[in-house]
Amino acid sequence: MWKFTLGVICGLLLSYLGDLKFFSEAKLTDWLLVAVGFTTVCVYFMHEKGLKRDRIWNTNKDSLMKLRKNLADAIYALEYLVEEYRYGELAMDFNEDFPCYPDLKIFRQLQEQIEEILVVNSTMLDSLFVNRLLATKESLKIIRNDVNVTGALDNEEGYESELELLRSVEPNLNQLIIEMSGVERS
Repeated sequence: MWKFTLGVICGLLLSYLGDLKFFSEAKLTDWLLVAVGFTTVCVYFMHEKGLKRDRIWNTNKDSLMKLRKNLADAIYALEYLVEEYRYGELAMDFNEDFPCYPDLKIFRQLQEQIEEILVVNSTMLDSLFVNRLLATKESLKIIRNDVNVTGALDNEEGYESELELLRSVEPNLNQLIIEMSGVERS
């Protein structure tokens, strides 16, 4: 935006100064006032755009950070449960990657957080992310139905499917948080 503004101002001034037979101090002053006014309007609109982004971020920040925490906890719990099914409880006693048994209430908290974001915050979030979250919610419901009701999946396969699904959502959530907060990783 700044480059465009500077380009317009320089272009106008150079085209005006290029025709020296119309050169006068009064016209130069008029053009400088036009350039200053144009720059002021551009700065104002850029400031308003930044304020809007900040308001949206401040409104959604708590919900997104809570979702991020619940998602990380659920991924940790699923990794633990997959390891437990693969290697048995004895292997978990010696595994330093999982210092303690996860709280399984996290799955309910994650479901509630997803539902809250879809109901409350969806109007202010990126539509692609909201659609991704809706698809995740439905996929989790299908996986849990296949494990608990139909028996199409055993517990280990269900945990692995949920783990893969939640890991695929994590980068999208991280990218959304980075874009909305205006903070870039270095």
